[in-house]
Amino acid sequence: MSPTQIAQEVDKHRSTIYRELGRNQASEGGYFPDTANIYAIQRKVEAASISRIDEDMKAWVIEKILLQWNREQISNRMKLELGESLSHEWIYEMFYADRKEGGTLYLHLRWGRRTRKKRRGGRDKRGQIPNCVSIEKRPEIINKRGRIGDFEEDLIIGANDKGMLLTLVDRASKYTLMEKLINKTAEVTA
Repeated sequence: MSPTQIAQEVDKHRSTIYRELGRNQASEGGYFPDTANIYAIQRKVEAASISRIDEDMKAWVIEKILLQWNREQISNRMKLELGESLSHEWIYEMFYADRKEGGTLYLHLRWGRRTRKKRRGGRDKRGQIPNCVSIEKRPEIINKRGRIGDFEEDLIIGANDKGMLLTLVDRASKYTLMEKLINKTAEVTA
Protein backbone atom coordinates (compact mmCIF):
# COMPACT_ATOMS: atom_id res chain seq x y z
CA MET A 1 0.00 0.00 0.00
CA SER A 2 1.11 3.59 -0.57
CA PRO A 3 1.61 5.87 2.46
CA THR A 4 -1.57 7.75 1.50
CA GLN A 5 -3.56 4.50 1.42
CA ILE A 6 -2.10 3.45 4.78
CA ALA A 7 -3.04 6.85 6.25
CA GLN A 8 -6.63 6.42 5.08
CA GLU A 9 -6.72 2.88 6.46
CA VAL A 10 -5.48 3.85 9.95
CA ASP A 11 -7.32 7.21 9.93
CA LYS A 12 -4.19 9.36 10.28
CA HIS A 13 -2.78 12.17 8.17
CA ARG A 14 -0.40 10.98 5.46
CA SER A 15 2.42 13.18 6.82
CA THR A 16 2.30 11.09 10.02
CA ILE A 17 2.89 7.96 7.97
CA TYR A 18 5.73 9.58 6.01
CA ARG A 19 7.40 10.69 9.28
CA GLU A 20 7.08 7.19 10.73
CA LEU A 21 8.57 5.63 7.61
CA GLY A 22 11.42 8.14 7.43
CA ARG A 23 12.26 7.93 11.11
CA ASN A 24 12.20 4.15 11.37
CA GLN A 25 13.53 2.93 8.03
CA ALA A 26 15.69 -0.16 8.57
CA SER A 27 19.27 -0.16 7.29
CA GLU A 28 18.24 -2.88 4.82
CA GLY A 29 16.00 -0.29 3.16
CA GLY A 30 12.54 -1.43 4.20
CA TYR A 31 10.17 -0.73 7.06
CA PHE A 32 9.89 -3.49 9.64
CA PRO A 33 7.60 -2.96 12.65
CA ASP A 34 9.89 -4.84 15.07
CA THR A 35 12.90 -2.76 14.01
CA ALA A 36 10.83 0.44 14.22
CA ASN A 37 9.87 -0.48 17.77
CA ILE A 38 13.53 -1.00 18.71
CA TYR A 39 14.41 2.42 17.24
CA ALA A 40 11.57 4.04 19.19
CA ILE A 41 12.77 2.46 22.46
CA GLN A 42 16.35 3.64 21.76
CA ARG A 43 15.14 7.21 21.17
CA LYS A 44 13.17 7.10 24.42
CA VAL A 45 16.21 5.89 26.39
CA GLU A 46 18.43 8.57 24.83
CA ALA A 47 15.89 11.29 25.65
CA ALA A 48 15.68 10.10 29.26
CA SER A 49 19.47 10.07 29.60
CA ILE A 50 19.63 13.75 28.64
CA SER A 51 17.50 14.62 31.65
CA ARG A 52 20.18 13.10 33.89
CA ILE A 53 23.06 15.39 32.97
CA ASP A 54 25.74 15.84 35.58
CA GLU A 55 26.15 18.96 37.72
CA ASP A 56 29.33 20.06 35.91
CA MET A 57 27.52 20.13 32.57
CA LYS A 58 24.59 21.98 34.14
CA ALA A 59 27.00 24.53 35.67
CA TRP A 60 28.67 24.99 32.26
CA VAL A 61 25.29 25.69 30.66
CA ILE A 62 24.34 28.16 33.41
CA GLU A 63 27.68 29.97 32.99
CA LYS A 64 26.92 30.49 29.30
CA ILE A 65 23.37 31.59 30.05
CA LEU A 66 24.73 34.27 32.40
CA LEU A 67 26.98 35.45 29.54
CA GLN A 68 23.76 36.07 27.54
CA TRP A 69 24.46 33.29 25.03
CA ASN A 70 21.41 32.01 23.20
CA ARG A 71 20.34 28.37 23.34
CA GLU A 72 21.71 27.45 19.91
CA GLN A 73 25.11 28.93 20.76
CA ILE A 74 25.24 26.95 24.00
CA SER A 75 24.21 23.71 22.30
CA ASN A 76 26.70 24.05 19.45
CA ARG A 77 29.58 25.22 21.66
CA MET A 78 28.98 22.31 24.04
CA LYS A 79 29.62 19.88 21.18
CA LEU A 80 32.94 21.61 20.42
CA GLU A 81 34.21 22.13 23.97
CA LEU A 82 32.78 19.19 25.91
CA GLY A 83 32.06 16.68 23.18
CA GLU A 84 28.55 16.40 24.63
CA SER A 85 25.29 17.22 22.99
CA LEU A 86 22.19 18.88 24.40
CA SER A 87 19.40 20.13 22.21
CA HIS A 88 18.57 23.83 22.39
CA GLU A 89 15.01 22.77 23.26
CA TRP A 90 16.29 21.01 26.37
CA ILE A 91 18.14 24.18 27.38
CA TYR A 92 14.95 26.13 26.77
CA GLU A 93 13.07 23.80 29.14
CA MET A 94 15.85 24.23 31.71
CA PHE A 95 15.12 27.97 31.86
CA TYR A 96 11.49 27.40 32.70
CA ALA A 97 12.05 24.53 35.11
CA ASP A 98 14.37 26.88 37.02
CA ARG A 99 11.73 29.63 36.91
CA LYS A 100 9.06 27.31 38.35
CA GLU A 101 11.40 26.59 41.25
CA GLY A 102 11.77 30.33 41.89
CA GLY A 103 15.03 30.77 39.98
CA THR A 104 16.03 33.77 37.88
CA LEU A 105 17.74 32.18 34.88
CA TYR A 106 14.85 33.20 32.64
CA LEU A 107 15.85 36.86 33.18
CA HIS A 108 18.97 36.14 31.12
CA LEU A 109 17.03 34.96 28.08
CA ARG A 110 17.74 37.09 25.04
CA TRP A 111 14.16 36.70 23.88
CA GLY A 112 10.97 36.09 25.79
CA ARG A 113 9.24 32.77 25.57
CA ARG A 114 7.67 32.43 22.15
CA THR A 115 3.98 31.75 22.21
CA ARG A 116 3.30 28.73 20.08
CA LYS A 117 0.30 28.97 17.84
CA LYS A 118 -1.82 26.01 16.87
CA ARG A 119 -1.34 25.27 13.21
CA ARG A 120 -4.84 24.26 12.39
CA GLY A 121 -8.01 26.25 12.66
CA GLY A 122 -9.47 29.17 10.82
CA ARG A 123 -7.70 32.02 9.11
CA ASP A 124 -5.95 34.59 11.26
CA LYS A 125 -8.41 37.45 11.81
CA ARG A 126 -5.91 39.98 13.23
CA GLY A 127 -5.34 43.12 11.23
CA GLN A 128 -8.28 42.51 8.90
CA ILE A 129 -9.96 45.70 7.71
CA PRO A 130 -13.72 45.37 7.22
CA ASN A 131 -15.00 46.33 3.73
CA CYS A 132 -11.40 46.73 2.53
CA VAL A 133 -10.87 47.46 -1.17
CA SER A 134 -8.28 45.07 -2.59
CA ILE A 135 -4.97 46.43 -3.87
CA GLU A 136 -5.65 44.65 -7.17
CA LYS A 137 -8.63 46.98 -7.79
CA ARG A 138 -6.62 50.21 -7.86
CA PRO A 139 -6.47 52.09 -11.18
CA GLU A 140 -3.85 50.91 -13.70
CA ILE A 141 -2.23 54.36 -13.86
CA ILE A 142 -1.12 53.96 -10.23
CA ASN A 143 0.55 50.62 -11.01
CA LYS A 144 2.56 52.28 -13.80
CA ARG A 145 4.09 54.72 -11.28
CA GLY A 146 4.03 57.41 -13.96
CA ARG A 147 2.67 60.31 -11.92
CA ILE A 148 3.59 61.96 -8.64
CA GLY A 149 0.99 62.08 -5.88
CA ASP A 150 -0.04 58.43 -5.61
CA PHE A 151 0.96 57.57 -2.06
CA GLU A 152 1.12 54.12 -0.50
CA GLU A 153 0.36 54.09 3.21
CA ASP A 154 1.67 51.59 5.73
CA LEU A 155 1.50 51.25 9.49
CA ILE A 156 4.55 49.77 11.20
CA ILE A 157 3.85 48.40 14.66
CA GLY A 158 6.60 47.56 17.15
CA ALA A 159 6.80 44.46 19.32
CA ASN A 160 3.89 44.07 21.77
CA ASP A 161 2.13 47.01 20.09
CA LYS A 162 4.70 49.42 21.52
CA GLY A 163 5.44 52.20 19.09
CA MET A 164 3.60 52.85 15.85
CA LEU A 165 4.95 54.54 12.76
CA LEU A 166 2.78 55.68 9.86
CA THR A 167 4.57 55.88 6.51
CA LEU A 168 3.41 57.44 3.27
CA VAL A 169 5.56 56.75 0.18
CA ASP A 170 4.99 58.33 -3.22
CA ARG A 171 5.01 55.44 -5.69
CA ALA A 172 6.75 57.44 -8.45
CA SER A 173 9.31 59.64 -6.65
CA LYS A 174 9.73 57.53 -3.47
CA TYR A 175 9.22 60.75 -1.45
CA THR A 176 8.48 59.50 2.06
CA LEU A 177 6.57 60.98 4.98
CA MET A 178 6.69 59.38 8.43
CA GLU A 179 4.77 60.12 11.59
CA LYS A 180 5.03 58.49 15.00
CA LEU A 181 1.57 57.63 16.35
CA ILE A 182 0.45 57.33 19.96
CA ASN A 183 -1.94 54.48 19.07
CA LYS A 184 -3.37 52.79 15.97
CA THR A 185 -6.98 53.92 16.12
CA ALA A 186 -8.62 55.11 12.93
CA GLU A 187 -8.96 58.66 14.29
CA VAL A 188 -5.26 59.00 15.15
CA THR A 189 -4.13 57.37 11.89
CA ALA A 190 -6.37 59.68 9.85
